[in-house]
Amino acid sequence: MATVLCWLGNITLKDRWQTALSEHRFVDGGGRAAVMQAPPSILIIEANVTLLKKLSTDPDWQPILRRHRVLWADPAPTDESGLNALQAGCVGYCHLYCHPEQLRQIIAVLAAGELWVGRDLMLRLLSAVQKQLPTVNTEAMAELTEREQSVAKLVVEGLANKEIAERLAITVRTVKAHLTTIFEKLGVRDRLQLVARLRQ
Repeated sequence: MATVLCWLGNITLKDRWQTALSEHRFVDGGGRAAVMQAPPSILIIEANVTLLKKLSTDPDWQPILRRHRVLWADPAPTDESGLNALQAGCVGYCHLYCHPEQLRQIIAVLAAGELWVGRDLMLRLLSAVQKQLPTVNTEAMAELTEREQSVAKLVVEGLANKEIAERLAITVRTVKAHLTTIFEKLGVRDRLQLVARLRQ
């Protein structure tokens, strides 16, 4: 069970999210002082350009990003805003009005120590990593079985699990199992870290 802090202006949305996250300890974050005193948690913040600037540049605000795993919830998400949130130190980026089921999934991913961003933004990030790190790390690849190497190479190309499954004629569940093993073997937490590791 994760502790979820909520820093939103919309009371109706807080009530909706509290209901959606009933299996977690859900706390109204209040202001900056209350958030700083709260134990390390997943902190959902309603997107605000001024606040993001404070979080990323103001020394008085930066401890929030070190203390909590911040989910930046945007009422009008764009790839650019998502990149800005990640660069500021947030570990998740989603639509402010996402479906409760998706919110539960996001919280589960963040509680597991991983990142959450939309597919388009993830592909953009993977592409940027590929351009900056053009060579394949043969030592890392050597730690994987032949099938795991096939899966890893397709992740590096930016394919989603379903696309990998279709390409290799296996199930999505099998792809996920291979990725879990690959992550463990290479000591990475998510696809972005995997691409960086394989492109070192």
